[in-house]
Amino acid sequence: MTWKMLCKRTEDPKLAYIEWLLDLSGIPNRRNGHSFHAPILEVDERDFDKAWKILDPIDEIYDDDERFRGAEELRDRERAGDGEHSIDEVRNAALNYRGEP
Repeated sequence: MTWKMLCKRTEDPKLAYIEWLLDLSGIPNRRNGHSFHAPILEVDERDFDKAWKILDPIDEIYDDDERFRGAEELRDRERAGDGEHSIDEVRNAALNYRGEP
């Protein structure tokens, strides 16, 4: 497998959310070091285009936006085999979240 950088300016909780979506999509990913700004997230080069389609719709949303709250816990639960959501449910929930009034 050859790793390719997907992003290097994204922090948690948004980064954890991206990792979660990648995991749900079956796209291998890893954090590999840090840039000046944030951890470097890499994906399998063969899946880069699919990974970019996941990142692109949320790329301009701030890293600490409320929509990503809890993403680290959800990613970790999914990786431990305790997840129960489809990628479409997760993506739609985050993109449509409006926050509390």
